[in-house]
Amino acid sequence: MRLVPSDPRENSCFTLISRWMDQCTKHSDCSPPVPVELPKRVIEIPVDPLASPKLRMTNGALGRYVILSHCWGTRGLTTLTNSLLPHYQEGIRPELLPNSFRDAIEITRRLGFQYLWIDALCIIQNDAEDWAEEAAKMASYYGLSTLMISATAAEDSSRGILKPRDALRSPILGIRKRFFLCQDLLRSGIEIDRSVLATRGWAAQERMLAPRVLHYTKQQMIWECAEGLFCEAFSDTRVRSAARAGYCKAKCQQFVTEALSQENTVPRYQDHNAKMQKRSFESISLDRIETWHQCVGMYSSRSLTVPTDKLHAIAGVARMLNHSGQLGGYLAGIWSMRLAVSLAWKKESKMLSSPPSYTAPSWSWAGVEGEVKCGFDYPQTPCDDADKSWAKRWYPKLTEQHMILQNEHNIYGAVLEGSYITVEGACLALADLGQFLREVDRIYSRNLPFHSHRILLDREDWLYDPATYDCCMYLIGVPAHDGFIDLLLLSWLDREASVAQRVGIAEIRPRRVEEDREPLFSMFEAANWERRTLKLV
Repeated sequence: MRLVPSDPRENSCFTLISRWMDQCTKHSDCSPPVPVELPKRVIEIPVDPLASPKLRMTNGALGRYVILSHCWGTRGLTTLTNSLLPHYQEGIRPELLPNSFRDAIEITRRLGFQYLWIDALCIIQNDAEDWAEEAAKMASYYGLSTLMISATAAEDSSRGILKPRDALRSPILGIRKRFFLCQDLLRSGIEIDRSVLATRGWAAQERMLAPRVLHYTKQQMIWECAEGLFCEAFSDTRVRSAARAGYCKAKCQQFVTEALSQENTVPRYQDHNAKMQKRSFESISLDRIETWHQCVGMYSSRSLTVPTDKLHAIAGVARMLNHSGQLGGYLAGIWSMRLAVSLAWKKESKMLSSPPSYTAPSWSWAGVEGEVKCGFDYPQTPCDDADKSWAKRWYPKLTEQHMILQNEHNIYGAVLEGSYITVEGACLALADLGQFLREVDRIYSRNLPFHSHRILLDREDWLYDPATYDCCMYLIGVPAHDGFIDLLLLSWLDREASVAQRVGIAEIRPRRVEEDREPLFSMFEAANWERRTLKLV
């Protein structure tokens, strides 16, 4: 354990950060911080703390740079405009900047870096053309940064980063005064996951993309890289993460690193490329979809100032994971390569709600507000001949997709109303579904206080409508092997034209299925299934 100084400006704090950085360069899954092509504009920070920083046009120059992740807020926020551009190139007066920006400049200087990128100061905020050009590069900006400073505890840019900390501990104990007691929570990432920044949608993508993150929480600094989390109170010990939905930076980072190595000629990625090439395409594909679902699980719980940014704010991660098309087509947040598993998302805890305006089709998790759990823990596409026969008969098949992109040049961005997919699958009418579920409960719920199935409706306003769904489509789960089934609940919008919308999931999880799966399989086979082609909107 280590005593956490109340003042994060103490030299010992920056010595610790430098040690973390040095250790990170030796981690096998972390790339060394070598010079890369700088962003279009950066803040150039002089060594002399009395000299003013300047906004510099880099023109393709190479270097190492630090990047800031923060909550914008509205109080005292300073942004770059066309009129301020020439003045900032001559010099930026620190006293006119919000506290978080000034602190980020100080941290960057004291760590020995010359360049800092802050979105509000490096993108012209009143120039739509410049914003669109830079927004398309932001995934690379975060991914290629040497270090990301995260203003994790700051509610807005006026609050500051280098604020006094109060890491709760006991008085110093022992004859030699070397021991003390502290909260066990200081040895986890729970401070990060309960912070104000963890509620913001755009910040999730920034954390996923940056190779190294320095979190400033209310009680301590926390270092995050592909190796894990390192807390100031336990500086030399890797600690557990409390990240939601199984998010793992190490898994995500390997694909971000691979994508950046192909987009940028950077020597630090050569060893990583050789390691990735030794793995099969199939295993990498499975890892990618699992990683994507973990990212969605973490991202979906967050809020956005502009609800229609739902797909925009995670587009960079989607592009990195699918940089060579390994996951197939991108369908407004889900992937054609693993369609059945991708469609099987469900609410994590609280009921989901409808966004104030259209954000995505009903079959996409991006079309609802609230935390979702995706199917990363489900069995994947069958491989042997018997399972291929099962898949042909039962698994849903994408036959057509029509995405109306808000920006035709960004396939990972927002889609407009009218987007749809056409899916061929095994369907069951409402009456037949009800009979099947009752039979499952009759066989497997005897003498048990819970049913063997549950209906998970997506939106709260559908909960009390008895006519919410009209039919279902089989998604995943082989009853004879897996002992569970997930069905996609659908409501007709135009029955004659076979147009439907998703309303939820029927989750069948018999508690006694381990004793005997045969009844479940027999009932499933005997139900009145019909292979149909439906248009889902």
